[in-house]
Amino acid sequence: MNNYFPKTNKGQLNWLVNFRNKIATYELELELNENKLVQFQQLSEKLITALNEVEVAKVALQKELDNKEIILKNQLNELLHQVEQLKTIVSHDRNIAQELRLGKLEYFDSSTYKPKIDVEALSEFVQINFEKGGVDALNIFKRKKGEYVWKFIAKVSQSPYDDYNLNNISYSEKYEYQAYGVVEDQEIGIPSDIVNVSYRNKLKKSNYPLMV
Repeated sequence: MNNYFPKTNKGQLNWLVNFRNKIATYELELELNENKLVQFQQLSEKLITALNEVEVAKVALQKELDNKEIILKNQLNELLHQVEQLKTIVSHDRNIAQELRLGKLEYFDSSTYKPKIDVEALSEFVQINFEKGGVDALNIFKRKKGEYVWKFIAKVSQSPYDDYNLNNISYSEKYEYQAYGVVEDQEIGIPSDIVNVSYRNKLKKSNYPLMV
């Protein structure tokens, strides 16, 4: 077993390049005929080419592995994010959670459940964003600010919900929104906090003078 030939690819490549380049210098001292010299040089060249190809392949493979790890990490994060949403949906059904191995669920108390909603006035409608947090849907209610009676406007299961049922007016009007959680068509828990929004149809030209 030799003790002069390196064990790493880089070391072997350097050794072979040096051997190929310098072997002819000592042709006479080593008593090499032309055929033997050419044989040494050609074999060294083949090994150098093979090692270079290995190094190039290793770099390409590492790059591909790095890209695959990035894709895997992103896809895994997306999956786990959606699984967390599933956990809120089945938070009142421990059997499903156990079958899907979703881990320990927080106890779902329908009597104290309270939805969260947020509203934003856009050009032609009011957009209502919400988190269901374990219920089937939300019942959305609305009233003008200052009114007493709430008006039911929609049962929604996907956020956001866009409310187009607004006065087609050119001046600002204030609305209040509130929501209840719904499980199996029954309202549960306590209502959400009341959220306020000022809406003005921005596409309708105003006949009122601007207030400065």
